[in-house]
Amino acid sequence: STMKSYWAYKAIAAAQARGETTALIDFEHSWDSDWGKRLGVDTDKLIVGRPRTAEEGIGIVEGIIQRGIDLFVWDSIAAAQPNQYAIVEPGADNAPAALARVMSRGLARLNAVNKHTTGIFINQTRDNIGITFGPKSTTSGGKAMAYYASMRMSFTRIGKITEDMKRWDGEKWTTVKKVVGHKIQ
Repeated sequence: STMKSYWAYKAIAAAQARGETTALIDFEHSWDSDWGKRLGVDTDKLIVGRPRTAEEGIGIVEGIIQRGIDLFVWDSIAAAQPNQYAIVEPGADNAPAALARVMSRGLARLNAVNKHTTGIFINQTRDNIGITFGPKSTTSGGKAMAYYASMRMSFTRIGKITEDMKRWDGEKWTTVKKVVGHKIQ
């Protein structure tokens, strides 16, 4: 609802316009090719992967990086479930922070093979339950996400679009972009 996917798909369209190869790792199974086409994405040239687990997603990304992909979008970290969760019976106890461990190891692997690929990882914020001091919200995937990021952006919803999308002139944005961290490598 804060247009995170919108900006990611616009980045795919811009990369494709420059002749670059692009991929979408769609954990949410929400990719709509008609919407992508309206945003300028050449859906015939977009590689779309729909992994079942976070480990499978890391493997797909590692493979496409080694083949020289220019840009990939991981949509989203919160929807990626570790293999450990996929094989456990519903209601059974799972080890805490399993996704954070998978992402920490996976990002280290991707960092080792990456030469020039840009990765956009979409994530959501969650409330920290029972926190009396410090940040009131957190993100999925652990601290490795912030450590490996060259730039982090936060999108915050400030209202709803009340006009019909066909009459929307593109100047009445309902999101605010804020750079929350920047690291140049």
